[in-house]
Amino acid sequence: KTMFGPGPYFGWYGVDHNDKTSRPYVEKLSDPSVHFEYKEAEKAIDLVASHIAQHGPYDVLLGFSQGAIIITILTAQRLKAAREQGAAPPEWLLNVLVCGMPPRDNRYIALTTSPPIDFPCSLMFGKKDGFYGYGQRLRDIYVSPDVFEHERGHEFPSATDPLNQQWVESMRKRLGLKD
Repeated sequence: KTMFGPGPYFGWYGVDHNDKTSRPYVEKLSDPSVHFEYKEAEKAIDLVASHIAQHGPYDVLLGFSQGAIIITILTAQRLKAAREQGAAPPEWLLNVLVCGMPPRDNRYIALTTSPPIDFPCSLMFGKKDGFYGYGQRLRDIYVSPDVFEHERGHEFPSATDPLNQQWVESMRKRLGLKD
């Protein structure tokens, strides 16, 4: 059974872990004794940061699945550098994360949880997403995120979902835009 339907699928980085059992991947994600390592995540983070520097400014960063993890790590890195080194804070205004999850690689867990990320964020989850339960942990990683849930799986809400209007209104409000 495929979790996401027919591919092809593309990722931002590879993932290795030390649990070689046949239990479901989602169970492994939720088990703190399992060590995860993201292969070439820094390269992906640098790619996004470079794109922002070359083509920005952007008001919103939108990330889906692994992209949400990359945005979360990049945001936490920028906020930490601003706090500790007087560097500029993130130059974008809002993170929009769809079917996202918190980072699982030990190199990034403390960065994204202590302190929680105090940055505007909109979270969209699919209730039938196999990663739904684990993804809910993002609610605690961000301070006061706007949270939305659609009835589908690991995907964006359908174009005709009435939830989209509420989602857009929430983003506009976070960005200080008038109707």
